[in-house]
Amino acid sequence: MKLEIRNKEYEIKPYACSPCNEFPFYINVTNICNAKCDFCSNACNKDYGKLDLEYLKEILDKVSDKVSRFSISGGETLINPKNLEELLKLLHNYDRRITMNTNGSFLLDNIDMLNKYPNIESIQLSRHHYEDDKNNEVFKINTLSFEDLKKIKANADLRINCLLIKNYIDSKEEIVKFLEKISETDISQVGFISMMQVNDFTKENFVDYRAIISSLNDDFLETKKMAD
Repeated sequence: MKLEIRNKEYEIKPYACSPCNEFPFYINVTNICNAKCDFCSNACNKDYGKLDLEYLKEILDKVSDKVSRFSISGGETLINPKNLEELLKLLHNYDRRITMNTNGSFLLDNIDMLNKYPNIESIQLSRHHYEDDKNNEVFKINTLSFEDLKKIKANADLRINCLLIKNYIDSKEEIVKFLEKISETDISQVGFISMMQVNDFTKENFVDYRAIISSLNDDFLETKKMAD
């Protein structure tokens, strides 16, 4: 599929994984973030300014019939909630599911705004340890406490993404502890991910997800059921 926008030609390749030939549409609403994570691949990015919504609309008007869902990421998606809401208002016109990623630091203050947009299917929250202090240590800012998570979960569909990091969540036992703690919040979906090896920190503190998975046994599966 080829399309021309502002005198430039773009080609959209077939999305092989979808039987309906649809594709997810990824939108980077900002590249600015308030966290200072050592593993971040975007840490050296400069500010590229506000998202051009008019340009985005031109694109979406031509491809929206092929879009299965919108995925909003950053930077930190909620660092400028007014900009995010302008984007959500635009996406609402296309009647597609929306997911968004966040470190959660601005989530409590903005959950009412997000709840105005029913197409938001889930909020993907980055959380890298079950202890609040250690999670703050990873992000180098104050993030949501587990008590905060319980409040937000009552009003939104939260899902957790956890990076495997040496000396944090780095073993089957630590994964079990993480899931046990998460089960207290009624959050039912948790993903564990190995870091992309993009700098010295990620190379030195890399934990191979496959090595942990290969050691799973019935004890782990029983713990996982508590969170499901």
